[in-house]
Amino acid sequence: IDSLKSDGIMAISISENFLLKSSLEILRKYLTLQKNYIDAIIRIPSEINRSGSEVVIVFKKNRNVSEVLFADMSADYEVQRSDLAFPGTFRKKIILDDRTIGKMVNVYLNRLTLPKFSNLISISEIVENNYNLSVSRYVDTFEGEFISLDELVAEKQDIESNINDYL
Repeated sequence: IDSLKSDGIMAISISENFLLKSSLEILRKYLTLQKNYIDAIIRIPSEINRSGSEVVIVFKKNRNVSEVLFADMSADYEVQRSDLAFPGTFRKKIILDDRTIGKMVNVYLNRLTLPKFSNLISISEIVENNYNLSVSRYVDTFEGEFISLDELVAEKQDIESNINDYL
């Protein structure tokens, strides 16, 4: 990052574990609060990456915003076969299609919040969450329906009552 020009941008692909390991909290603090270098964190589809969950972290020097863009491409993407082989980078010559790349570029450049895809999070909220930079913490991609624990307990009690009445 230090070798970037004053308006430089750099993107790296890294294991999502970087965002979770407690031993790296000092580094996350430094990059977010002290230097404000992290511009975006994008979870990439597992079909595209090398192994395990990966994210692309976009670093930007001299940012004038106090939000980080989080995006989760792991569910909303299309792929195509590439004529080019990128050894060690892409499996099965699979790359993202133009629609997916266009959507991500639009979200990044315009700092858009899209349901189940992206969210802008303030540095202060990241601090409140102990510098947790996990995409799933800030982008809700849950597709099921929520179950009320109170309703579940009442249903269990009703079933147990019916069983006792039957016996």
